[in-house]
Amino acid sequence: AEARLLGLARSRPKVLGGPLRGAALGALLRRLVEALNAGEPLRLASAWEGAQHAACAELQRELRERGLAALRRLRESLPLRDEVLARQVAECRGKLEEHWALGAQPWCEGVQKTYLAQLLAQLAEEERLVQEANGRVAEAALRPATAEWERWLRGEAGDAEALAALLDQMPSRPAARAAREALQAARLARPPLGRAR
Repeated sequence: AEARLLGLARSRPKVLGGPLRGAALGALLRRLVEALNAGEPLRLASAWEGAQHAACAELQRELRERGLAALRRLRESLPLRDEVLARQVAECRGKLEEHWALGAQPWCEGVQKTYLAQLLAQLAEEERLVQEANGRVAEAALRPATAEWERWLRGEAGDAEALAALLDQMPSRPAARAAREALQAARLARPPLGRAR
């Protein structure tokens, strides 16, 4: 019976895209054992596909956690100018793609592009939230400086330079809004032309 089984196996070999070694063989065997333990029929193709998906899903989960941790650290340094934030987000994304390339298994080539695209899409939403938070943090940081500017315009003890110093460090939209408000306050504080104060 054993000779017959070996003869059958040799006459009808299963091909999975190349020889299986190391991690690929281990992942396939793990899926086959899981199927045996669950009382399911052994299907080599579906076990192989499951092994590929499991390996990519694990790498995706690990790198998503790393990406989220990097974005949390980035949030702690807000507010940042637009170009600084964009550069740091791009560096974070680049590092994740490097880690993906290092961690991806060559035997998962068929499915890994899909998992990488999903990872980058998930992180894109988090990146968008960081950009929104950058604007909110900047606006909160600019409010006291704008109030100081307005006090200075009214002739009270206020710091006229605080706003100018902050504007260079802020994202463009909140900085532009604060600059417009400062100009409007200056226009209102200035007497009309031809009349002395």
